[in-house]
Amino acid sequence: MGEELHNPFIEDGIYCLRRASKALQDKMDRDLFYDAAIYYAFGVEKLCKAIVHEINPVFLLEKDGFENGVLPFYRHRLIERPPIKLDKDNKPNLVAFKPSLTRAASFSQAVKDNMDRFTELADIRGTLAHRSWMELDRERAGEFLMRTFAPTVELFAAELEFDVDECYESEDHWERLKEMSDHLLAQENYGEFVKEILAKHLAIWEARKDDAAALEKSAGATAALLRKMSIGRPYPTEGICPCCKQPAVLFYQFSEIFGRDEVAITGSYAVGVGCYYCDIHLMGYRAVDHFKLNDQVGGPFQGTMTIDEPAGD
Repeated sequence: MGEELHNPFIEDGIYCLRRASKALQDKMDRDLFYDAAIYYAFGVEKLCKAIVHEINPVFLLEKDGFENGVLPFYRHRLIERPPIKLDKDNKPNLVAFKPSLTRAASFSQAVKDNMDRFTELADIRGTLAHRSWMELDRERAGEFLMRTFAPTVELFAAELEFDVDECYESEDHWERLKEMSDHLLAQENYGEFVKEILAKHLAIWEARKDDAAALEKSAGATAALLRKMSIGRPYPTEGICPCCKQPAVLFYQFSEIFGRDEVAITGSYAVGVGCYYCDIHLMGYRAVDHFKLNDQVGGPFQGTMTIDEPAGD
C-alpha cells in the first residue's frame, strides 16, 4: 500500500466555518453579514469536496481522465515520478459549489437530505459575489444563516469525523448559536408556533375588555407610541392587532436603494406589530407573512433624497 492520500479540504472547511461562526449574530451589519455568509458557504463547499475526495479526488475535476488526475492527486503512487512542473496542467480546475453539492450528495445521505438548505446558501453566496447585496431580503437571509449553521456543523462533523467544537471559539459560543438555531427551527411551522402565544394574549384581552381604566391606559400608550419617531428604526403607524382586533401600532421600514449621491425610497414594508390592549408583540418576516401585515401598510411612498457631503473645515 502506498502513502495515504491527504484530504486537504477538511481542515480548510473547519477553518471557514470557524470564521463564519465568529461573525454570526442575531443582528448583523453589512461586514458581519458578508463574513458569515461567505465563510459559511466556503466551509460547506470545502466539506462537500472533502466527502467526494474521500471517495476519489478525481471526481472533483471539471475534466476527468488519467492525464488530469494522476499528477495532482496520485504523483506519490507513480513508479517514475515526473519532475514537478509549476504550470496550470498540474492544477486542473475543480468543480464549483453547486456541482460539489451534487457530487457529495451521491455519496452522503446527510448532504442529499439537506440539498434545499445548501442550494439556498449557494444562492446567497452567488448574490453577494455577482450582484448587489441590496437585492437580498437580508432579514430572511440572516435568519437562514442563524437557523441552519449549527445543524450544518453537526452534520459534517458526524460525516467526516471531526469535533464540532473545532468550528467555534468556545463552548459557550457553540451553545449560544445552537440555542438560537433551535429557537428559529421551532418557528418553521409558524402557524403552530404562534398558537400558544395568541391564546395567552387573547386571555389577557378578555380579562381587560370590560375594565374602563385598563382600556383608557391602553389607548393612551398606543397614542404615545404612534407619536414617537426614531430615525433609522422601524416607524410606527396605525394598525389592527391580529390577536384581539383592537387598535395597535404597526411598525414599518422604507425600501431604499442607495446611489453615490442620493438614496431612492421605493416603498415601505411591515416589520411587526405591537398591541397595548393584549400586550402582544410580534416582529419579523414570519409574523408579517403569517398575519399579512403588509396589507395594513399605507399606500406606496416614493421619493429621492440627496446625500449631502459633510462640510469642510
